[in-house]
Amino acid sequence: MKDKAEKKKLSFRGDDLELRGSHTKRLYTYVGPYKWRFIFGLALGFLFGATQGCLPLVLQKVASTDFPRRCAQAT
Repeated sequence: MKDKAEKKKLSFRGDDLELRGSHTKRLYTYVGPYKWRFIFGLALGFLFGATQGCLPLVLQKVASTDFPRRCAQAT
């Protein structure tokens, strides 16, 4: 009786891997009908991240051409 009450204990890593598979399958069942919208949304998210990552470089270029004296004095 005691054996039936005890649950199989996995390590933290094992629990994580076991749950990840079940959650992923469940997510795919919800995303399935909207697969192309989901992919399009991910692509736009990556594009947004890339443009936001380049924003400081663009601002530096604009600031150095529009305000050359102030940038030269600051460095």
